[in-house]
Amino acid sequence: MNNVFSMEKNTQTFFIRGMTCASCEVIIERKLKKIDGVSSVEVSKRLGKCTIITSPEKKVHKDDIARILADTEYRIVHETETTDLPFNWVHIIKIGTILLVVYFLMSAFGLFSFDTALGERLSYPTIFGIGLIASVSSCIAVVGGLVLTFTATVKRMNPSVSRWHLLRSHVLFNGGRIVSYFFLGGAVALLGAALAPSPRVMGLISLFAAFVMIVLALDLLGLSGSKKWIPRMPKKLSHWIYDMAESQKWWIPFFLGALTFFLPCGFTQSMQ
Repeated sequence: MNNVFSMEKNTQTFFIRGMTCASCEVIIERKLKKIDGVSSVEVSKRLGKCTIITSPEKKVHKDDIARILADTEYRIVHETETTDLPFNWVHIIKIGTILLVVYFLMSAFGLFSFDTALGERLSYPTIFGIGLIASVSSCIAVVGGLVLTFTATVKRMNPSVSRWHLLRSHVLFNGGRIVSYFFLGGAVALLGAALAPSPRVMGLISLFAAFVMIVLALDLLGLSGSKKWIPRMPKKLSHWIYDMAESQKWWIPFFLGALTFFLPCGFTQSMQ
């Protein structure tokens, strides 16, 4: 732990293990800002550390941070300890094998064909089936986490909240998703019909999307060099969304559900 003291502020640096993405930085910052006397917190996943600024007379102890992070997967460590967990290559190979099996099975049904006429052959039941597959894969991983976080926030702020209140929040959240996907998805479809891109342009767009997904996967694996290729959402915007999620206004779940349209989903983008 490094301490730098001045007449105006006290800066302390701690090292944290367990961060996997930029959202981890925001979560830790919001938790540590609740410590009495803390005026600013800056967390870096890449460096595996957090910098805390307090008033001159205040000093944050490692035990304070450990207590705040006790209910999370993040752990405070010494500077000499590694901040990244070792690769579990066996686990990665197993996941890769499962994905390959799923790919070949779906290819057998023509769902991953590169034929430019595929879209004309897709029936509504087929598209509905792809939506069901997406719901138990990418959606349950991304949107499911948002729903659980939102529900936990509501119960933490109001422990006596009724089941009807929670149900209403879920209905509004999913209602916002349906409305946004209907109107914004329709706008994307109209734009595509108006532009009528050539097969070559569609191929380039698909290659670019594949490149982005590969880079994101490399970043999740923690491979060095992938960070510089990934654009980062401003932390102020992330904190704004978290502040909104903690609001008790009735329309917030609907608005947050509508925003999920902009989450990256290979299934949705393919259908669009």
